Amino acid sequence: MSYSFAQNYEQIAKAEEFVSKKDFCNTYETFKPLLIDSNQGSIYDYYYASLSAVNCKKDEDALNWLNVAAEKGLGLKDGEIDFIKKDESFKELKSTEKWASIINTMQNKFADKKLIEKLYEGVYDTLEKKLC
Repeated sequence: MSYSFAQNYEQIAKAEEFVSKKDFCNTYETFKPLLIDSNQGSIYDYYYASLSAVNCKKDEDALNWLNVAAEKGLGLKDGEIDFIKKDESFKELKSTEKWASIINTMQNKFADKKLIEKLYEGVYDTLEKKLC
């Protein structure tokens, strides 16, 4: 493990500790330099960074990080989109076009995922019937 990776991991762990204490502004300040490179963080690092940013009135960063989380797959698990839409921390962002675009993108990706799962299920059922 390289020093840089280890150092980033320690900083992400520190940010997660701030999140658990609801110390959002320190979370924001910790995540900000780490998440410049979108390869550094996980889906949930970007989600929590977004949550911390919105709680520190850094709305543009909140939307940008939520968008990166969505690009990485946030919203693909059952219930995630509804959870995010109901999260009161994001209430100030919900009237923006970018929020609507991010939620729409997540919903489309989720629908695509469900369609693919259904198609694979149909293919599997067809193959199983032919083999039996």
